[in-house]
Amino acid sequence: MALAGRTRSVISTGICAVLSLSLFVGVGLQAGAIPPPPPNPSDRQIQDSQSTATSSAAEVGRLSGLVSATQGQISQLNNDLELKGELVLKSRIDLQLAQADAAAAAGQARTAATTAGAAGGAITDAQTKAARFAAASFRQGSVLGSVTALMDSSSAGDLLVRQQLLTEISKSQLDVIAKLQTSLSNKANLDSDARVARDNADAKQAAAVQAEKTAETAKQTADDAFTAGKARLVQLNAQLSSQEDAYQLALSKVADLQNQRAQYNQWLAAKKAEEERLRLAAIARAKAAAAAKLAAEKAAAAKAAAEAAAEARAVAAERARLQAAAAAAAKAAAARAAAQQAAADAAARLAKQRSDDEQAQLRAATAARSARAAADAAAAASAARNRVPVNAGVYYATCADAVAAGVAPIKRGSPGYRLALDTNRNGLACEILNNPSPPVDNSGGGSSSGSSSGSGTSTTPQPASGGWSAAAGQAAVAAAEQWVGTPYSWGGGTSSGPTLGICASNGAENDCNITGFDCSGLTLYAWAQQGVSLPHYTVYQYALGQHIATSDLLPGDLLFYANDTNDPSTIHHVTMYAGGGQMVQAPYSGAYVEISPVDFGNGYIGATRPGT
Repeated sequence: MALAGRTRSVISTGICAVLSLSLFVGVGLQAGAIPPPPPNPSDRQIQDSQSTATSSAAEVGRLSGLVSATQGQISQLNNDLELKGELVLKSRIDLQLAQADAAAAAGQARTAATTAGAAGGAITDAQTKAARFAAASFRQGSVLGSVTALMDSSSAGDLLVRQQLLTEISKSQLDVIAKLQTSLSNKANLDSDARVARDNADAKQAAAVQAEKTAETAKQTADDAFTAGKARLVQLNAQLSSQEDAYQLALSKVADLQNQRAQYNQWLAAKKAEEERLRLAAIARAKAAAAAKLAAEKAAAAKAAAEAAAEARAVAAERARLQAAAAAAAKAAAARAAAQQAAADAAARLAKQRSDDEQAQLRAATAARSARAAADAAAAASAARNRVPVNAGVYYATCADAVAAGVAPIKRGSPGYRLALDTNRNGLACEILNNPSPPVDNSGGGSSSGSSSGSGTSTTPQPASGGWSAAAGQAAVAAAEQWVGTPYSWGGGTSSGPTLGICASNGAENDCNITGFDCSGLTLYAWAQQGVSLPHYTVYQYALGQHIATSDLLPGDLLFYANDTNDPSTIHHVTMYAGGGQMVQAPYSGAYVEISPVDFGNGYIGATRPGT
């Protein structure tokens, strides 16, 4: 009995040890080298920062749209201001013409008055002589006067001659008076017509003076609108710059919070991995301890069995002496065997339960990792959907963004246009990325001969009347190109070369102190060197010469630009085609005479060929 008690005690001790190990398998998991957790911003903080960045991006887009629209308005105001300036020049030229007409009419009136006065004097003199002749005839008597004139005739022939002379004198005197009176009447009519012409010329001069005042007033109004527009643009650009800074700061904050969250998630994953490693290590140690305990139990059971066998042999030896004791010993052995089997069965069930628990824990850990991965993927997808790109709305940080969005090139006034993207300053942002093909030059490569080589027909038209020829066009281009780099000066330029311009508030505040050309001054100078005279006004230049299609352009042809391409009276700029898809022009105040690519957009209305 004592041996059986010891055996049960050993088995119970082993089972309790295994159970205790399984209960405290998590002890020591905190001993791993895991650093303290980094900051973990809340979802609300991240959402608020993203909302702030989104609002800031929307405001940047709105301000960019306002800036773009204002730039378009300023461009239109500048075109209108140039048109008003051209109208001022027109009114001055018209006033000069009216003054010249008035002076000519006044001179004609004075000449007519002088002529009429002279005719009146001649008539008065003739009338006086006729009166004297009539008085003399009256004193002598008409017959006596004739007889007296004939009394001293020396012969019949002399008498006849004197009679004829008297008759002719009377008739001639009367004819002269009649003709002079007719002439006086005609001169009086001419004098009246001259006075009417002078009055009309004076009226036209007065109308031209009034038109000049009206044009000056309109130009001043346009000046004020242009100045206000520029001030508004400066204000909007300042607001846009401030908002862009706020937007970048908001993006930086979003990125910082997202980076903190990412670092925290990395730390959390590392912590869980370390805890899982420690847990698995503890389970392994528990399994090893349980196996050792089981081996010890088996050894103890074997020892107990040996002791039981020895005891059974002793009991058998004493069977005769103590049958009852032998039976009791047999019963005790059977009981011990049953206990041993029960202990073995319990140990087997415990081992199977531990194995099932371990498998369940592994499946739960795998499911948890899958759930975390799915949650992380969903969070990443949500972050991707909520992320605010740089080119959200109508704001493009670079031309590459605009190209990626499929909107390049962007015209001035269109959504997304910014002056910073308009590197050519021609109203088209990001146009260089499209690599536009230059217009075809039909001038034979710009040679002075203007004809094609080899087989085929010449592309140069025959010289037309008025002084045009292909050589003259080339020479006009050369005359204009020699002034490349000369300052633009509004109102400057004559047939002799550059002159001082006119000061105005359209960006030409100092042009009256600058010697140079404006657009029409440069073209009139270039063609004046070829003997072709052009007025210093773009609308008048457009009305002169043959109109040319873009496919038939030759060097020297003039290209015109207007606010309304259906209304030539709104023309405000002219350039000269130089061949090879290039043009020479005096662009605007503050710039210089330059050679630039031909622009067939941006208000292009047509071309003319001077001298045709």
